[in-house]
Amino acid sequence: VNKVISDADIISIDFMLSNTKKPATEVQTVASTPTAPLLHKIDNTSRKHASNNEQTKVKVLGLEKILNGLMRGSDLAESSTLIELDTGYKFKAKNLFVNFAEAEPSANAKEAKPKMYWGTISHVDKELDWLNPSDCNDVGIPISKYKSILLERFNVAEGRQLEGAGVILFGKCFWNSKKTRKIIELWNADRIFISVLED
Repeated sequence: VNKVISDADIISIDFMLSNTKKPATEVQTVASTPTAPLLHKIDNTSRKHASNNEQTKVKVLGLEKILNGLMRGSDLAESSTLIELDTGYKFKAKNLFVNFAEAEPSANAKEAKPKMYWGTISHVDKELDWLNPSDCNDVGIPISKYKSILLERFNVAEGRQLEGAGVILFGKCFWNSKKTRKIIELWNADRIFISVLED
């Protein structure tokens, strides 16, 4: 992943790569346009000198590859590399990737801004409705809404299979109503990857 960071101007996340047997990475080169303000901040004088043939290297990664890099201590979480989620939504990596232990909750779900949260699962409840991350006792991830889809996709039959598993997800972090627990709410069933440990 560090090589990807150094080689690419933008890393685009393909949320479906982790769910299929496509190759893990592919490179696209696209012409950068002055109408994309998030790509480059160019003042008026330098824009006149900028060539219309300027190329931007875009590297496409799936959640599995990103999670592996974060778990192995890559520079991604502190990088200023632009990360593209969907077309046109770009964030600096250091503003997007947040370890569960460092999650800062908003007052409520409406005010919360989505980020990519990642870390290790400590345990789950008996009904497999909540994921509880390691290294923080005050964070919970409700998955009951998507439980059947996720258990099937990641081939999970019982809760112990998730203990110690790595996970990355796109979601919002906010306080519960009593302000005693941080809730990380999954955006949808496609925007999560769980690296289930093999027996």
